Amino acid sequence: MSLTDVFNLNSSPMFEKIRGNLPLERQKIQHIMESKGDLLYVWDAAESCVHVMDWRYYDPKNANENKYQTLVPSIPQDFKVERLHISRSGISMALAGPKGVAIMELPLRYGKSGQYMNGKEKITCG
Repeated sequence: MSLTDVFNLNSSPMFEKIRGNLPLERQKIQHIMESKGDLLYVWDAAESCVHVMDWRYYDPKNANENKYQTLVPSIPQDFKVERLHISRSGISMALAGPKGVAIMELPLRYGKSGQYMNGKEKITCG
């Protein structure tokens, strides 16, 4: 375990997926990861979606057992997303890039663990 990765998130399924989908050539810094409260959001450029996990329930000893949710914009982005920004209220997310900005409404959180839509794996967001 790395001293900078005390939760061992680097070996989680979500980050393995993101690492595999990163472009080989990155010409400038991208802000494709955002944290709001207990949730960690990461943009997946290959699949044009956002993966989200609740770090409070993350178990570093069982990295492959940890689940994440996928938030898919209802309207596909026709620009390269270089930045995520979650609103203060946590009800919307801005997907921004050099050629546009899109606002994605986040679903309700409910259920035992407070996940989006009671833990549904893949959610389409307006």
